[in-house]
Amino acid sequence: MVGLLLFGVVAVFALSGYLLPWDQKGYWAKLVEATITGSAPVVGTSAQKFIQGGTTFGNTTLTRAYALHAMALPALLTGLLVFHIYLFRRHGYTPKWSLSTEDAAARAVPAWPDQAFRNAVVGLLVWGVVAVSVIARHGAPLESPADPTSSYLARPEWYALPLFQLRMFFEGPLEIVATMIIPGIVTALAFALPFLDRGATNRPHDRRRVLTAAGLGLLAVTVLGVTALAKDARNPVYAKARAEEKTRGELARRLALKGVPPDGNVFRNDPTFHAREIWDDRCAGCHGLAGAGGEKGPDLKDYNSRAWIRGFLINPNGALYMGPAKIEKGMTAVDGTPEEIDALVEYVYAETGAPDADAARAGRGRDLLSPKDCDTCHDMDGEGENDGPNLKGRGTAKWVAAVIADAGHPLLFGDRNKMPRQRNKLTADEIEEMTKFVLALKGK
Repeated sequence: MVGLLLFGVVAVFALSGYLLPWDQKGYWAKLVEATITGSAPVVGTSAQKFIQGGTTFGNTTLTRAYALHAMALPALLTGLLVFHIYLFRRHGYTPKWSLSTEDAAARAVPAWPDQAFRNAVVGLLVWGVVAVSVIARHGAPLESPADPTSSYLARPEWYALPLFQLRMFFEGPLEIVATMIIPGIVTALAFALPFLDRGATNRPHDRRRVLTAAGLGLLAVTVLGVTALAKDARNPVYAKARAEEKTRGELARRLALKGVPPDGNVFRNDPTFHAREIWDDRCAGCHGLAGAGGEKGPDLKDYNSRAWIRGFLINPNGALYMGPAKIEKGMTAVDGTPEEIDALVEYVYAETGAPDADAARAGRGRDLLSPKDCDTCHDMDGEGENDGPNLKGRGTAKWVAAVIADAGHPLLFGDRNKMPRQRNKLTADEIEEMTKFVLALKGK
């Protein structure tokens, strides 16, 4: 029973330490845990307030988690460990089931220094494995700073995935079955094991019922955990969210090298901080930045590069381009030899004003516009209106600013446009900031 209490303390260590980085993963995982605690009957609301330090998450929540993790739990662990060792010294160890009482007595050795030395060696080996793992992985993962306004897809660590998956089978008021009742029954059975396991010896064949039940329980836990992992592996929404968080986390760590502002928001070190706020508020719901596709519009990672333009020409209705917009009778894929595609890409690339554009190849691309029927939908003079955008200066700062202001302009996407007009929602300076932000995505 003391061993089970020690196991529980270690589990609470994991839960309290989770929050301390105050990153997205820790914040949202802890919020879910607090919400589950609050669903407990009678004491749930009071327990949630105690964990949070009030009615909402904030600095008090972090301070309480730190005090619990760094002070209260170490003291409790030390006390239980001393008591555990005392009980071990008082009652002795349990010999292997195949040894008789006489054999066990004959092989007995003093706890000090023999057994203590063995314990120290094993402890050192475990510490070495942990140290090597930390060094090899550069420490624990650190995601972007906690953002209560984001729509983060929270997932627990591997050891809590079975409980996470179990919740999927109980919805609404029945969720308490997965979060409280079943774990409570399992915990009670574990503590009652000495009274339930009445085998005459500790031989396996004398403990078949208990061992069978334990085996089935471990199998169920394993199946639940593997199921949760498999579902996420097949979930494109989750994959997209993870790709975006990885990009955001890498940016946050780079910006943190410039120093951490008083409020902890390292994104303030980014010259495009205000533009990114506008992006998160007005653009992120439709567009992506991580190369995983947008919800309703193109993913703008590496926008305006040759690779981005090539991908668009070859597969304009792909998930990374106009596919999510679901435009009726949209652009069809360009059919041509590799050399022809290269020339068309260079023509569009040159229109962005890129200084490294190959003028000769771009000229060949312009000559292909009519043979490839591009001029059926596009004009190239900056004045003519057609079914598709006028390609004159496509991708320049002026062109991008015009799209942000009003993508439905006749020289742009016209009646087929689905992008909200920002001209009356953003100031001229903000549109200029957003233009610089979008153009800076090339190569990122």
